[in-house]
Amino acid sequence: MVSAVPPPFPLLVVTPTLGRSPWLEQTVESVARLPFRCRHLLVAPGDAVAELASRFPHTQIIAEPGGGMYAAINAGLAADESWAAFTYLNDDDLLLPAFARLVARVNVDRPQVVYGGVKLIRADGRRAGAIPISSAPSLNRLLYAQRIEPVYQHGTVVTRPVVATVPC
Repeated sequence: MVSAVPPPFPLLVVTPTLGRSPWLEQTVESVARLPFRCRHLLVAPGDAVAELASRFPHTQIIAEPGGGMYAAINAGLAADESWAAFTYLNDDDLLLPAFARLVARVNVDRPQVVYGGVKLIRADGRRAGAIPISSAPSLNRLLYAQRIEPVYQHGTVVTRPVVATVPC
């Protein structure tokens, strides 16, 4: 069992949303059920902020500046300067309890991208499959040749030094 002790660094979860996903409640609950505290931001169009704030009073909602999903993620990162590592979670995805083990492997003192596992779940809740994920460069070439994407954003934690090295 994973301890309820928070990670030794500030973790930020950013969820871009239009506010209409039928799974958004489950997405927010999956973050709230993690065995540690983290900061969860929903980034939504300005006209959805008030309604989402009433639905999710314990989650911070910020206005998306326009520009789509990646602009929303960047707005979430800019809204909280205290994070040392972050992940983003689509509004129809869930963080599973095993995510805590992934977070335990993160070293925020160096540039690091830590990949977790991804399970595909059908709308009826049944498992539809898994997405293989690899951070091994020698294996990635083989996976790409088989048309398997070895890098997937879901279940990934990125440290601040990675973001700091990316030119804008």
